[in-house]
Amino acid sequence: SGEQLPETWQIGVSRAMEIVPVGPLSAVQIAAARTWGDSVMIVQTFAGLVTGKVSARDLGGPVMVVAEASRQAQTGLANLLLFMAIISINLGIVNLLPIPVLDGGHLAFMAVEMLRGKPLPLRVREFALGVGMAVIGALMLFVVLHDLVRVVAG
Repeated sequence: SGEQLPETWQIGVSRAMEIVPVGPLSAVQIAAARTWGDSVMIVQTFAGLVTGKVSARDLGGPVMVVAEASRQAQTGLANLLLFMAIISINLGIVNLLPIPVLDGGHLAFMAVEMLRGKPLPLRVREFALGVGMAVIGALMLFVVLHDLVRVVAG
């Protein structure tokens, strides 16, 4: 049949990619623009999760990441490397969230301490770290269980 499938996107990775040779300076410029665009997409997705415009059911955990990496590897090394880059950007952005156990949480503590002119009390920091661990643990449990349900459901 002469039908062409529409281009689809998943986690910012396209189904087909054209590789065009470019010089080193152009490669750096293209990589920077692509990284910025992917970062904006990831932040918009997080904002969508918070506002309810993106369903939490769309989140994927380690099982989904491995399955998608396998799928991308089958389409070629370039797609796999692009997928790995997007995962790295995603992890970097997640790490900057102001959750106490993450780097973003440490930055938030430092900002508060700078504004206060003195460190937060130890009990406050310990409580915040406990809440942060609970949030990260709950999120990990949610995405892994959701991944397993997806695998069992087929």
